[in-house]
Amino acid sequence: MRENVIDFSEVFNDSFDTIRLNSATFYDRFYQVFREASPDIDRVFNGVDIEKQKDMLHIAIMHLVQFFVSKEADSYLLKVAYHHKKIYQVSDEMYDLFFDSLMQTLSEFYPKYGPTCRVAWKITLAPGLELMKNIADIYDQNILGDSIP
Repeated sequence: MRENVIDFSEVFNDSFDTIRLNSATFYDRFYQVFREASPDIDRVFNGVDIEKQKDMLHIAIMHLVQFFVSKEADSYLLKVAYHHKKIYQVSDEMYDLFFDSLMQTLSEFYPKYGPTCRVAWKITLAPGLELMKNIADIYDQNILGDSIP
């Protein structure tokens, strides 16, 4: 890093490489932490194929990162956001627990984890998580037409 400059993209990318290199164990641990965060979350995942869910989560994180970069919500992200909010009724608090669980898990896998890393992830995922929290409002205003469900 340059002096007096924090490259949050570099911090994010370096820490995300840790997830990619340890994806199976990382996502196993993440779902354990996430399910322990709330009985409501545990109920949501009861009977769910966690192996499939781990693959879907990795893809979703990639779409959240792409949304951060482009500010364009592709059909995949819009559909996931809509389904989580309208069909699965994921609350804003659950998204906050998702992020906290992700960071707790990352702290166990990434030796350089600290406040800077957490902020790098927050900066990167916040736009997409805000979209997911607010997709119902966007859809209810018929901005997207009937294209999501």
